[in-house]
Amino acid sequence: MVQKKRRVALLVETATTYGRSILEGIAKYQRTRARWSAFMDERELGASPPEWLLQRPWDGIICRNTTPELAAKIRRKGIPTVDLNDLYADLKLPRIQSDMHAIGRLGASHLYERGFRNFAFCGFEKETWSEQRFVGFSEHLRSLGFETATYHSVWRGKAAAKWDLDQERIAQWLQQLPKPVGLMACNDIRAQQVLNACQSSEIFVPEQVAVIGVDNDELLCNFCDPPLSSIQPNPQRIGFEAAELLDELMSGQKADSAARLVDPMGVIVRQSTDALGIDDDLVVEAIAMIRESACFGMTAQDLVGKLGVSRSSIERRFRQSLGHSPQQEIRATQLRRIKELLRDTNLSLAEIAKLTGFDHTEYMTVVFKRLTGIPPSVFREDFR
Repeated sequence: MVQKKRRVALLVETATTYGRSILEGIAKYQRTRARWSAFMDERELGASPPEWLLQRPWDGIICRNTTPELAAKIRRKGIPTVDLNDLYADLKLPRIQSDMHAIGRLGASHLYERGFRNFAFCGFEKETWSEQRFVGFSEHLRSLGFETATYHSVWRGKAAAKWDLDQERIAQWLQQLPKPVGLMACNDIRAQQVLNACQSSEIFVPEQVAVIGVDNDELLCNFCDPPLSSIQPNPQRIGFEAAELLDELMSGQKADSAARLVDPMGVIVRQSTDALGIDDDLVVEAIAMIRESACFGMTAQDLVGKLGVSRSSIERRFRQSLGHSPQQEIRATQLRRIKELLRDTNLSLAEIAKLTGFDHTEYMTVVFKRLTGIPPSVFREDFR
């Protein structure tokens, strides 16, 4: 006898990278281990549960926008359900979510290891996931002997400030922070708002304010100026484990009442935190110039001319702050760009040389091999 497919409702937002990744994890489990007839529709984050949800005979539900009211109705109907919401705790449903405290701790560790000793957090009020990330961030730093400056505002609903007003307030807050400062935003959207405020206030990123977000929305991170470093959660694992747990529940097994927490995968480092905590304003200005012009053929002598200081002075101050010379910083900036182009494009070595400030492909290859130990072609092959 052919086993009947189980009918499963998936209430997971398709409008965010996080939600889509959860669905990818569910799909991976379904392809390899389950016989489901799964139903989903296009949904936004925070959308109300559809009226039809409890009017149909579901064998199971996986739900991201679970509310206390919906949870109570699901329990009364006895439908096996896995709760993935980030706003409400203890809805008396089996639950899986990212470990928000671990995400906050990871952000704090990343900025601390970069040498920053002033810290800030920009989050959203009345968003449990944001508050938990802040707690993880601030408590980890407090254990190291540091306090955290904060800015929070309402994200959604009637109480939310207009975008331009909130941007102005963020800018004012940023201007008052001691610098250099390492700043964690509760997610990539909030981090982009911080970067916009830095730009409008002429604050150098990452030299004066290093910014890290959460979710690693690659499209958003790479649209940011500079590209945004971000903590990568593990939503695919959340989706896979949710599907696995739902299968167990639909088979009559009991679930542990404690929420399962899934650790983040790590930090994806981009330019927004690609700096060390530096107190010397001249070195900060010099690094900003190098990041702007290194791939357009800038030399150490060009830098000296723009800064209006002696070569020996800027050399000494670079070594005091960074432990290396301006020329080494120029090469490091070129090297990062070469790696990005090798990894993310199919451009020829000749084209990459032109885009990174080298007149000759052969010389770029020599510099790359001297600094990395391998030629560019081998580096590219390792990522393919």
